[in-house]
Amino acid sequence: LFEQNTDIVRQSLYDLIMSSTKKWLPYLNITTLEIITFEEDKYLNENEMKIKMGFQLLDNPDMFDTIEILVGP
Repeated sequence: LFEQNTDIVRQSLYDLIMSSTKKWLPYLNITTLEIITFEEDKYLNENEMKIKMGFQLLDNPDMFDTIEILVGP
């Protein structure tokens, strides 16, 4: 919650999303996972981050979707 927006925090968040998905949603394959900060997206505030994830079902790769989550105050 109060972590600084650093590469280490972003990598930890990436790892947490990947490991949690593997544990709790083992039928999903994450195809893309981007953690975007104000440095990459000028429309974000310094205390915001955007998570974009693409995923598909392992049993049916033709079924896929994407989600975008804005994290911030």
